[in-house]
Amino acid sequence: ARYGKQLASHFSAKIDAHWDPETETGRCVFERENTRGTLDLSVEPNILLLNVEADPESIESVEHAVARHLVAFGKKDDLQVEFT
Repeated sequence: ARYGKQLASHFSAKIDAHWDPETETGRCVFERENTRGTLDLSVEPNILLLNVEADPESIESVEHAVARHLVAFGKKDDLQVEFT
Protein backbone atom coordinates (compact mmCIF):
# COMPACT_ATOMS: atom_id res chain seq x y z
CA ALA A 1 0.00 0.00 0.00
CA ARG A 2 2.83 2.40 0.75
CA TYR A 3 4.14 2.10 -2.82
CA GLY A 4 0.69 2.83 -4.23
CA LYS A 5 0.41 5.89 -2.03
CA GLN A 6 3.94 7.01 -2.93
CA LEU A 7 3.36 6.51 -6.65
CA ALA A 8 0.07 8.43 -6.68
CA SER A 9 1.57 11.20 -4.57
CA HIS A 10 4.58 11.50 -6.87
CA PHE A 11 2.51 11.56 -10.05
CA SER A 12 0.00 14.05 -8.58
CA ALA A 13 2.53 16.84 -9.10
CA LYS A 14 2.10 16.52 -12.89
CA ILE A 15 -1.10 14.55 -13.57
CA ASP A 16 -4.47 13.81 -11.98
CA ALA A 17 -3.60 11.15 -9.40
CA HIS A 18 -5.05 10.15 -6.05
CA TRP A 19 -4.80 7.44 -3.39
CA ASP A 20 -7.55 6.42 -0.95
CA PRO A 21 -5.94 5.05 2.23
CA GLU A 22 -9.22 3.55 3.48
CA THR A 23 -9.79 1.33 0.44
CA GLU A 24 -6.10 1.13 -0.49
CA THR A 25 -6.91 2.01 -4.09
CA GLY A 26 -5.84 4.77 -6.39
CA ARG A 27 -5.98 6.11 -9.90
CA CYS A 28 -3.57 8.02 -12.10
CA VAL A 29 -4.75 9.62 -15.34
CA PHE A 30 -2.04 10.27 -17.91
CA GLU A 31 -2.89 12.95 -20.47
CA ARG A 32 0.44 13.84 -22.00
CA GLU A 33 1.56 13.83 -25.62
CA ASN A 34 2.79 10.21 -25.93
CA THR A 35 1.49 8.97 -22.61
CA ARG A 36 -2.29 8.75 -22.50
CA GLY A 37 -4.15 6.27 -20.34
CA THR A 38 -5.21 5.34 -16.83
CA LEU A 39 -3.54 3.39 -14.09
CA ASP A 40 -5.72 1.83 -11.42
CA LEU A 41 -3.98 0.72 -8.24
CA SER A 42 -5.21 -1.77 -5.65
CA VAL A 43 -3.62 -3.84 -2.92
CA GLU A 44 -3.60 -7.55 -2.14
CA PRO A 45 -1.37 -9.10 0.52
CA ASN A 46 2.23 -8.25 -0.46
CA ILE A 47 1.15 -7.17 -3.96
CA LEU A 48 0.34 -3.81 -5.53
CA LEU A 49 -1.91 -4.56 -8.50
CA LEU A 50 -1.48 -2.25 -11.48
CA ASN A 51 -4.16 -2.11 -14.15
CA VAL A 52 -3.19 0.02 -17.14
CA GLU A 53 -5.70 0.96 -19.82
CA ALA A 54 -4.36 2.89 -22.78
CA ASP A 55 -4.43 3.08 -26.54
CA PRO A 56 -1.95 0.72 -28.23
CA GLU A 57 0.42 3.59 -29.05
CA SER A 58 0.52 4.73 -25.39
CA ILE A 59 0.52 1.53 -23.35
CA GLU A 60 4.27 0.96 -23.39
CA SER A 61 4.91 4.57 -22.41
CA VAL A 62 2.51 4.38 -19.45
CA GLU A 63 3.90 1.02 -18.31
CA HIS A 64 7.47 2.30 -18.62
CA ALA A 65 6.75 5.44 -16.57
CA VAL A 66 5.02 3.43 -13.83
CA ALA A 67 7.67 0.69 -13.68
CA ARG A 68 10.59 3.13 -13.69
CA HIS A 69 9.22 5.08 -10.74
CA LEU A 70 8.18 2.03 -8.72
CA VAL A 71 11.54 0.32 -9.16
CA ALA A 72 13.29 3.50 -8.02
CA PHE A 73 11.01 3.80 -4.97
CA GLY A 74 11.49 0.14 -4.03
CA LYS A 75 15.16 -0.27 -4.77
CA LYS A 76 16.08 -1.16 -1.19
CA ASP A 77 13.29 -3.79 -1.10
CA ASP A 78 14.33 -5.26 -4.48
CA LEU A 79 10.87 -4.34 -5.80
CA GLN A 80 9.96 -5.95 -9.12
CA VAL A 81 7.34 -4.76 -11.58
CA GLU A 82 5.73 -7.13 -14.03
CA PHE A 83 3.05 -6.38 -16.62
CA THR A 84 1.11 -9.13 -18.39
